[in-house]
Amino acid sequence: MSARTVILGLVREALAAIRTQHAVTAVTVLLLAASSFTVVTTAGRAAASQAAVLSTIDARGTRTILVQAKGAVEGVDEQFLATLARVADVEAATGFGPVTDVTAAANPDGPRLGVRQAYGVIGGRLLTQPEPGPAGVLLWTSPAASRVVGLPPGAGSVRAVDGGEYLISRSLEVPDYLSGFEPLAVIPATPREPGAAPRPVSTVVVLTRSPESVGVVTTLITRLLREAPPDQLTIQTSEGLAALRKAVGGEITRSSRGLILGVLGAAALTSALTVFGYTMLRRKDFGRRRALGATRMTIVLLIALQVMLTAAFAAALGVGVALAYQALRHQPVPPAGFSAAVAIAITALATLAAVLPATLTARRDPVRELRVP
Repeated sequence: MSARTVILGLVREALAAIRTQHAVTAVTVLLLAASSFTVVTTAGRAAASQAAVLSTIDARGTRTILVQAKGAVEGVDEQFLATLARVADVEAATGFGPVTDVTAAANPDGPRLGVRQAYGVIGGRLLTQPEPGPAGVLLWTSPAASRVVGLPPGAGSVRAVDGGEYLISRSLEVPDYLSGFEPLAVIPATPREPGAAPRPVSTVVVLTRSPESVGVVTTLITRLLREAPPDQLTIQTSEGLAALRKAVGGEITRSSRGLILGVLGAAALTSALTVFGYTMLRRKDFGRRRALGATRMTIVLLIALQVMLTAAFAAALGVGVALAYQALRHQPVPPAGFSAAVAIAITALATLAAVLPATLTARRDPVRELRVP
């Protein structure tokens, strides 16, 4: 007999036991569902509030470093951006040149828009100007920038105040860490000629992979630019916001941890006591199985499967009711990952707690068990 056949047989028996043992199943479902409901409506609400607070802090840019140069500063150039892009803790590095004012080509007296030469990456897109062709120099604009000059997103042409015309070729989706540069219009950099010196940039925005990486990357930037004149260089970091984020997140997590552990411990104890009472009521039945050749492992697996299936249903029910309850009351709903983790944790703990009484049941003498009235 294959292992798959044995497992399917045990699952069928466990489901049959769940259906026939109404009282035990009802008590287990009620207690474990209540545990799930309690965790989601208390600690889950705190987790939702934490996510909202951290999102607000992140919106201020907890992973950004801003480097600004006054004029052409040695070291603040394309090569500097390329070096940062190779750092493991850096997610993106974008460089901007000086601002040039443009207006819609068809309306020279219309509103002006600031255009910047741009290097590096924006929103995962490499800023590269295609080879020169009949289209001329191409421009990328955000929807907000297109509205300023009265053009549709990603289309039209603009003319620089001091001469030169640019064709808008792409609508640019501006990531959150560059939102301070809106309305954003950039001229992607042309490929650098072999052997040519790196072109200088006036502003560099670095996005780190985590708030904790800000300090490390800032130290690296300071070392790379140690030769630059201090009075011509400014480095602004979000390290203070990153520290605030860590403190807020840790405080909320600590306040919820005790409650979660307490409820999960109660759920495990409830499962163990329920299974112990269930096995005591069915001592004769398990003794008969052992006498007919069932191994101790079979008995343990049968009981554990029964508890696992019941606990999974109860946890899902409790979480679902809790989410619906909070949504109806317009309260913060915890992240999906938190709710899934609660259901999995309660199911796993209830199953593990059932192993001990199941093992004790399997180790009893089948002959003695058959004599139980």
